[in-house]
Amino acid sequence: YKKLLRTILFDCIEISGQRPPTRFAMAGLGSMSRDEMAPYSDVEFIFLIEEGSEENKTYFRSIARLMALKIANLGETEFKIIPIQANDGESSAKSFSPNGFSMDIGGLSPLGKEGIYELIGTPQE
Repeated sequence: YKKLLRTILFDCIEISGQRPPTRFAMAGLGSMSRDEMAPYSDVEFIFLIEEGSEENKTYFRSIARLMALKIANLGETEFKIIPIQANDGESSAKSFSPNGFSMDIGGLSPLGKEGIYELIGTPQE
């Protein structure tokens, strides 16, 4: 999974048509950091960048969005779009795609939680 994620990252950099504006590292979190990833693991990672300018962060936000799209395109990201009404009146939704290798929905990815935090920054940040 680490090799797959690295391949996706370098492909996104190539697609962007721009070289990274600063030195960076991608660091795994959760099961990836513990070498415990398995089928159906979600992907949790951060971007550590050498220079934390807004321009540099904007570049890595774009790369993170591209990565999320490429990971979703693998067909294992759950999209709950089919409404289901239970007998007790509770409603939920069902997904056509299985829940497998996908971005973390809890905010442990470079884009974090919009308006609250992101996981793109310098080690000091």
